Amino acid sequence: MAGRIASGKPQDGDPAEEDENGVRAQQAAGDGRDGGSANSTAGARAVAAPDAASDLAADTALGLRAGLRAARAAMDTAARRAADARLMSALAAWTDAWLAARRAKGWTRHTVAAFWPIGSEPDLRGLYSHWAAADDVTLALPVVVRQASPLVFRRWSVGGTLAPGAYGIPEPDGDVVCAPDLVLVPLLGFTDDADRIGYGGGYYDRTLADWRAQGLAVMSIGIAYACSRLAPGEHMPAPHDVRLDAVVTDAGWVPAPPAR
Repeated sequence: MAGRIASGKPQDGDPAEEDENGVRAQQAAGDGRDGGSANSTAGARAVAAPDAASDLAADTALGLRAGLRAARAAMDTAARRAADARLMSALAAWTDAWLAARRAKGWTRHTVAAFWPIGSEPDLRGLYSHWAAADDVTLALPVVVRQASPLVFRRWSVGGTLAPGAYGIPEPDGDVVCAPDLVLVPLLGFTDDADRIGYGGGYYDRTLADWRAQGLAVMSIGIAYACSRLAPGEHMPAPHDVRLDAVVTDAGWVPAPPAR
C-alpha cells in the first residue's frame, strides 16, 4: 500500500489535488469513483450490443465530459469556495431534517456515505465534521475492492488516516464495512431529471443497481456545481444507468429535495 495521508485539507501533491486528467482520467478505463454516463429510476437494464448508435453515444459522452471538466476547472478559488459554502448549507439543512425524521421513526443509527474530493470536485469536508458531531451518525468513504465491481463503503472518522487506493483516491485503511442509508455521489454532469454523467468507470451505477436489486432503500444524492447542469436533450441515459434521487448544487436542488 502506498504511503498514508492524514485527513484534513490536502497538502501539495496529495491525490486530492491531482489534475482530473490524471487520477480522474483513469476512470474512463474503469477506476474507482464513477458510474458510467447517467442514471434511471427503473434500475439496471440490459446493456445493448455495441453498434453505430452506441459508438455515437460514447463519442458524445466523451465530448460532454471534456466540456464539463473545462467548465468546472474554469471556476477560480474564490468562486469555488463560495459555491462550496452554498452547497454545504443546502445539504446541511436537508440532512438535518432527514436525520430528525429518521429519529422520529425510531431509527437509532444513520450512515452517510460521503466521498473525498478530487481535483475540481465540490469539497464538502466541512460538512462531514458537522455530521460526525452527532453520536448516532456514522461516516463512510468508498473503496474499490475489485475492478468492474460495486463499491464498498468503509467506516471513516474525521481526522482518521487515509491511504491512497487502487486509483490514487484516498480511502479509509480500516476494514469495517458499512451499509449506507444516504450516499453522496460525485459526478461531472446532470440533467433536470437527476440523470448523471460520471467519469466513465461505472462504479456508482453498479453499486446503486446492486443495492436496488437487493431491495435496499439507500437515498442517492448527486453533488455538483450549477455549471455542471446539462441542457434538456443534451444527454440521454444509457440502459445500464441508474437515476439519482436528486442532485444538490450551489444553486439549489434538481429536480427538488427528496422526500424525507
